[in-house]
Amino acid sequence: MKKIMIAFLLMLLSNVIYSQVGIGTPTPRGALDINKPTTNNMGLVLPTNSSPNNIINPLGGKVIPGTMIYDSTLDCVRIYKGNNTWSNCFCECPAGGTVTTLSCGSATNTGTLASGTAASGVTSSIPYTGGNGGPYAAQSVSSTGVTGLTATLSAGNFATGNGNLTYTITGTPTGSGTASFAIVIGGQSCTFTRTVAGDGTITTLKCGYETNSGTLVSGTPASGVTSSVPYTGGNGGPYAAQSVSSTGLTGLTATLSAGNFANGNGNLIYTITGTPTRSGAANFTIVIGGKSCTITVFVGGSACMTDVSGQSFSSTNGTPITFNQPGTDGGFTLDLYTLDDSFDMSINGTWISNKQIYTYSYNSNQPATVRFADGTNYAGPLDANPNGVRVYSMTGTASNPVMRIIISATGSITMFGSKTSGGPLFPLELINGNYFDTVVWNTSTANTVTVTQSTVNPPTYISGYGSGKKSVPCP
Repeated sequence: MKKIMIAFLLMLLSNVIYSQVGIGTPTPRGALDINKPTTNNMGLVLPTNSSPNNIINPLGGKVIPGTMIYDSTLDCVRIYKGNNTWSNCFCECPAGGTVTTLSCGSATNTGTLASGTAASGVTSSIPYTGGNGGPYAAQSVSSTGVTGLTATLSAGNFATGNGNLTYTITGTPTGSGTASFAIVIGGQSCTFTRTVAGDGTITTLKCGYETNSGTLVSGTPASGVTSSVPYTGGNGGPYAAQSVSSTGLTGLTATLSAGNFANGNGNLIYTITGTPTRSGAANFTIVIGGKSCTITVFVGGSACMTDVSGQSFSSTNGTPITFNQPGTDGGFTLDLYTLDDSFDMSINGTWISNKQIYTYSYNSNQPATVRFADGTNYAGPLDANPNGVRVYSMTGTASNPVMRIIISATGSITMFGSKTSGGPLFPLELINGNYFDTVVWNTSTANTVTVTQSTVNPPTYISGYGSGKKSVPCP
């Protein structure tokens, strides 16, 4: 009896060790057989997760190779292969192409994106490895983060090996920042990003140095008239279209098309249209890129401006010169015939610049504060260059002064200088921390203009002619 019992236990133990598991069947045909004796009408539902990286081993440690899940992000079945690697999607190859890796972080981008500006010529090329030569369908992916953009891929075939997928980006970004595109293709997924620039800015806007083309005649519609305004320090960002109506002389509009600032220096071209109501000066106050200034164009030409209360002057050793000017719609112009070698000027009690205008450096504590806009510097007595521009050795005339300072009717200030006696005028700019202040010119009430000189290095002298400017009907 004892021998019979031992034999029975050995047979039972053997059955446990080498048995198979059957669900729905008494005769399993493998380690696990999920079937019914008759035809099955239900499938196997695998564990589902949005990423295989979320899968764990319930007993602790690493996930066991052979673990199978359904990847809900890629809509496919994947198997853990060990060494922290999951398989590509199971597919019906070659009906669908696959890749081993998809590298959004190594994208090659062309074109630029700017807030509020329609994308044009913008692409991103995403590299991949391990292509199987199979096909992929066309797809369109909407941006997140900065919205309003779509990345579109045309249908094609993966290379056998390595290759690139080129997405064309279209649309108009709704803001600035980062636009993200999550792509899923070839059994892999990744997200590439593009930077969308914000509103454009500039460092300076140089009204007074604008280049005007075309002519304006009172009562005649403008045609082919433009004003090109230079700027510095552009950040490459966009600017919106704008239209600015003329003041002083009405009936005209300066229009700028939308675009992007250059990275650095550039020009804004305004097209002037309309019919001027009379002859004289038309002013356009423009605000763009965080800066503002006033363009002035003349209807009928500069001959339509006349002097008001013109006054010749000559002074030495800093004696102030005062001009009492009536209100004029053309501002004030100061022409210097001789200058040794600095000066300052105030309009109605406000100095035109925060520092006196010094043409050359006296010493390290008093550097030059003005130079030619092309980078040419004035020279002093101790400068070695014999060809330097020495304003104290020059003499100007009424038509060709050594220096001209123009105060517009809106208070904007521009300066020009000659490089030789009686020579042409060239734009000047302030340097070494000097800048133009904001002044007020009264167009209908009296104005007081004062010109002085420093007496740091006497003797000093200054002479010339100053006058208000008033627009009059052209002959």
